[in-house]
Amino acid sequence: MNNVQIIKNFEKNVVNEDENFLSALQKLEECFHKILIVMKNEKLVGLISNGDLRRGLLESGSLTDPIKNIINYDFDFLEETYSEDTVQRYISKNLNPYIPVVGKDMSLKNILYVPYGIDKELNNSVLLMAGGKGTRLGEITKNKPKPLVDIGGVTLIEYQLKKIKTAGFRKVYISLHHMANQILDKISEVDLENINIEFITEKEPLGTAGSLFFLKEEELPVLTLNCDVVTDVDFREMVATFEKKEADVLVGVRPFNTFIPYGVIKIENQKVAGFDEKPMYQDWVSAGINLVSKDVISSITEEGYLDMNELIENSINKFQVHPYHITERWLDVGSQEELSRLDIL
Repeated sequence: MNNVQIIKNFEKNVVNEDENFLSALQKLEECFHKILIVMKNEKLVGLISNGDLRRGLLESGSLTDPIKNIINYDFDFLEETYSEDTVQRYISKNLNPYIPVVGKDMSLKNILYVPYGIDKELNNSVLLMAGGKGTRLGEITKNKPKPLVDIGGVTLIEYQLKKIKTAGFRKVYISLHHMANQILDKISEVDLENINIEFITEKEPLGTAGSLFFLKEEELPVLTLNCDVVTDVDFREMVATFEKKEADVLVGVRPFNTFIPYGVIKIENQKVAGFDEKPMYQDWVSAGINLVSKDVISSITEEGYLDMNELIENSINKFQVHPYHITERWLDVGSQEELSRLDIL
C-alpha cells in the first residue's frame, strides 16, 4: 500500500472525555500526527481531528470548555484482519486520513495514515515570498539569503517547494529581492518536475503582500507563504476550509501563550478586586500562511510596498475575512534560536 503509513506509537495522542480545549491543543501541538484519540477503559470510543478542534474552539470561544461536545463518536475504523482492498476502498471515499485499526473488543492496535490528496492536483497557485534578508540570523546569512539557509540537509526554499509539490500545487510564483541570483542558481539544481515556476524579481522590497499586485489574472484563491515558515499544516485542508467558509481571505493563525510567573493582582476603582496566581494568557498570532481571493487581489490598485497585515486590515470591512487555526508544528525560522529548535524536533 504505497503512501500508507502505520502509526504504532500513539500514546501522546490519547485524551479523555473530560479534558478541556487548552489541554487538547497542547497535546496536539506535541504530536507529529494531528489526531486525538479518545480512550475509555482501554477501548477506543472516539476521535478528534485537527479541524474538529479548531472549529469547536471557534464555536466555544473558551479554552477552558470541555472537548466532550466535539468528539466524533461515530467514526470509521478497520478490524485488524483488514485487507489491502478494504484500505483502497477507504482511500477512494476520501475520508479522514487517519484510520484506526481495532481488535474485536475495540482495543486500538494501530492507526493507518493516508495523506490527503494522493494523486490529486490543486489548481490554486502559490506565492512563495523569498525576498527577505534574514538579518536576525546574523553570520548565517552574511553571504547568502535566508531561503538558502540549511535545515536538516536541504535549504529552506527546497523544503518549501517539496511541501508545495507534495500538497498537489502545480504553479508557484516566487518573489525575489535580496541576493536573488543565488536563489535562482539553487532552484535550477532542484528537481521541479510537474511544477511551473514564475519569478517576480522586486527592484525594491514590496513587503509580504506587494507581489500579489502582479497576480490579478489568477481566478482561484492564491496561497501566500513566507519562505521561512516551517510547518506541518495541511495546505489541502486549508483550501477546503476557504471554500467551505466562502471566504475572501483565510488568515493562518497560531496560538501564542504568555506565562506570567507571578501572582497577578486585579485592581478596580483603586481597590484590589481579585488575584490570579501565575496565569497564562493566549493570543492568536499571524502564521505567515494565507489564502487570498481574486477580488481581494484586485483591490490592490497600485504597485508598491504592502504588508499582509495592512491588506488584511483593509479587507475586514469589505470582504469575508476568517481565521484558520493552526495547531500543527510551526516555526518561524527567522532567528538563530528558532533555527536551533529544528535540530531537536
